[in-house]
Amino acid sequence: MKHIHRVAIAAISLFIFALDASAQYAPQTNQPAPDHLRTEFTGKGQGMTDFGKTMMLTGAAFAVKGLATFTLGSLTFVQDPETPDTPLYPVFALIDGAIGAGFTLIGLPFYLAGKGKMDDMGGSMITFGGDSQTGPAGIIEMSMGLAPFVGIDAIGGYNFNKNIFVGGGIGYNHYTTAGLRQDGLSFPLYAHGRFSFGDKRIVPYIGIEAGVDLAQKGLYSGIDFGTRLRRIGGKRGSSWWLASSMDMLGADLYHIALKFGRSF
Repeated sequence: MKHIHRVAIAAISLFIFALDASAQYAPQTNQPAPDHLRTEFTGKGQGMTDFGKTMMLTGAAFAVKGLATFTLGSLTFVQDPETPDTPLYPVFALIDGAIGAGFTLIGLPFYLAGKGKMDDMGGSMITFGGDSQTGPAGIIEMSMGLAPFVGIDAIGGYNFNKNIFVGGGIGYNHYTTAGLRQDGLSFPLYAHGRFSFGDKRIVPYIGIEAGVDLAQKGLYSGIDFGTRLRRIGGKRGSSWWLASSMDMLGADLYHIALKFGRSF
C-alpha cells in the first residue's frame, strides 16, 4: 500500500510539473502577430523542446490515469468471501506509474536542452487563438490496450474556442481474447467533451465520455488524460492527440488503453 501511495504522489507531481512546463515562453518581439497564430521561433531547439514536452506530458497522463485507476478500483472492488480473488487494479496502477515515469525521464533531458537553446537565441514558442480555432470538427481515434482489444472511434462536434470541444461519438472495439466480452466486441455510443490546458502548440488535455454500449447493453463512460499537438497552419483546432484512457461499463472497469487520434 505504501508503494501505491508513492505512485499517487509521483503522479500528482508529474502532472503539476507538466502543466507548469506547458506555460512556456512569452513572445519576445514587438511586431504584431496574426490573431490566430503567433510564431516567433521555429529554429534550433524547437524540435527538441517539442519532443521532450510531448514525452513529459504523455508520461504525466499515464501517471494520473494510474492514480485514477487505483482510486476507482478501491471504491468499486468488492471481495467475494466464498471465492477470494486478487484485485488487478493495483497492478494496472503501478504499470501506468512506471510507464509514466519512463516517458518523463526520456523527455526531460530533451526538453531542458531545447529550452536552453531557445533561451540562448531569444526565441519563444508558438501560440494559437482567434476565430481560426473555432468551428465544427471531426476526430478519428485508434486505440489498443487491456482487455486486450483494438478499437476505432469517430467523433463529431464543435470547437467553441481554442480549448473547449464538445460533441458525440461512436466506437467499435474488438476483443482478441475469446469470451472476455459478450460476442467479443463493444459498440459505445456517447457524448464527448475535451478541454485543452493553454494556447501553446503542445498542451495537456482531459477528455470525458458518457453514453451506452449497444453491444454490451450497459451504461458506458470514459476518461482520457493526454497530450494535444496542434498543427501549425491548421484550421478549426486541427491537432494530433495521444492519450492514456480508462473506460467503464456501469461501475466496472471496462478496459485501459492507449489512444492515438487526429482532428480535422
